[in-house]
This record gives sequence, C-alpha cells and structure tokens, in this order.
Amino acid sequence: MVSYNTLIRIHRFLVKFMIFFGLIMLVTGMAMKFNLDPGIFRLIHFQTSTFFAPIFSLMLLTGTLMYFYPKFTRHNNSWKVKLLAKKTVARETMEFTFEKPRGFSFIPGQHLEWLELNPPETDAEGENRTFTISSAPFEKNLAFTTRMRDTAYKRVLKNLSRGDEIQISGLEGDFVLPTNQLTSHPIVMLAGGIGITPFRSMLVQNAHDKTNQEIYLFYSNHKIEDTAFLEELTDLAKKHSWLHLFPIFTDKSGYLKAEAIKKALKNFRAALYFISGPPQMVLSTKEMLTSSLKISPNSILTDNFTGY
Repeated sequence: MVSYNTLIRIHRFLVKFMIFFGLIMLVTGMAMKFNLDPGIFRLIHFQTSTFFAPIFSLMLLTGTLMYFYPKFTRHNNSWKVKLLAKKTVARETMEFTFEKPRGFSFIPGQHLEWLELNPPETDAEGENRTFTISSAPFEKNLAFTTRMRDTAYKRVLKNLSRGDEIQISGLEGDFVLPTNQLTSHPIVMLAGGIGITPFRSMLVQNAHDKTNQEIYLFYSNHKIEDTAFLEELTDLAKKHSWLHLFPIFTDKSGYLKAEAIKKALKNFRAALYFISGPPQMVLSTKEMLTSSLKISPNSILTDNFTGY
C-alpha cells in the first residue's frame, strides 16, 4: 500500500532529479549553441535526455496519484472503524475514539490516514487527513486528537455520531523512540500545541511497559486552556520519577529558551531530541538546539503538523 506521505517523498525525490538533469541539459545545450567542444557536450546532452523522459513520467504519475488521492491509492490494507466517543480535551481541540481492528498494531508516534465515508459536504482540502495516533498500542481503542478548524472535513468529523464509520489506512511514520537506545540516553521531547499527540502515545506506553526511560517533556501552548492532556501528563509525571514535565505558556513566559533545557539537563548534549508541532515551531526549535546548544542534527528527530 502506498500512502499519501510516501507519494510526497517519492515525488519530491523525483523533482530533485528533474532539477539536476534539467541543469545538465541546460548547460550542455548552451555549450552546443556556442560551439564549445560540441562533441562531448552533445553526448552528455543526449545521454541525459534518456533519463529525463522516464523520470518526468514517474513524477507525472506520482503527482496525478497525489491529486486524486485517496481514490487511486486505497488498497486492501485498510479498515473501517466505528466511532465510539468524542470529547473536547482543550480549547478548539477534540479527541475521537474508534474501535481498534482485530490484530491491528502500531508503534507509538506513527500516524494513519483517516478517510470520511460519504461525507455530506466536501471542499478543496479533501475527504481525508493524516493524524498521529494519540492512543497507546496497549489501549483497547484507537484515537486521534486534533485542533478543530472551519473546514468541511472538520465539520463532518465534529458531527459524527456514535457508530458512524471512518476508513483508516496508510499506517507509517518513523517518529518513534529508538528502542535500541532506551535507558542509555535521556530523551527530550519538545511539543508545540497539538504536536503533543505522538508524545502522549509514547509516554503512556512507556508507563505501561515500565521502561524507566529518562524523559524530559517541554510542552508549549499559548494558554493553559489550549493544553491537551495536561492533567493526564501531570498525573503521569507525579507517579513516575523518570518523567520530567515542563509546561510552557507563551502568554506568560514566552517561548522555550535554551537556558531552560540546560537547567533541566546537565548532560543535555548526550540527549536525543524529538520535536513535534507546527512547522515554524519545529524549525525555530531545531535552530535553537543546533545553534545555542550545539546539538548534532543526528540527535534530532522532527515531526511537522501542517494544517491540522
């Protein structure tokens, strides 16, 4: 099964090749035009053109699949799941809980594509979204949590009734804890807004598995009422000494600063960093880690939440 995110990665990879070969053809073409050793440049030009056409065709194919997704990419590895419950967990933020398919398994931090079935209204943003699973693998049901916006998808989602069905597919994602390094490095989780969802899944599963992994969670929101799972995470930190929780409310204290991480971790350069949130937050936080704290990019994993 090919998911939308996989198509994006393949398409972007092909675009880079197109740019590379396009530049070669441009340079050699200009060289041929001005008669600069036309033999070798003609050879390079025409050899490059043999790669150009098939790569362009593949790029066109992936672009078409992305445009008409998910109708072209819906395969057997998908499930219809019934809504069991929905609730507000923060301002303009809702959690939707569905039945978990028999035998379904995932790793905390992974995401799914959630397709509305026969929605009463649609718009240009489409009938499906990719959401990180906010429930933990050991939990009985499957859940995702999202900010609510005024789009057709979110309006239909909000009006779903218990028993209504959604189709899920495309389980993937590498924003997961490295199990081979658990307990050997402290983990620093940097969450912005709804970027808390993969961390909620990881932390609840860690508590269940009794891993005792040392984890520092810096969780940033504008106001306390915007902060999903705050009560649950606070209770989790009280019960487990391995979890250190640092809520940040930007209306009072501003954004996360490097000094806060230095103060919390003496061995901050030995830590593994996970950043999850809106793209600008992820970008600025990664820049802060690499420039102010001199953290190696190899020790940083990111997850962007675009559009919610």
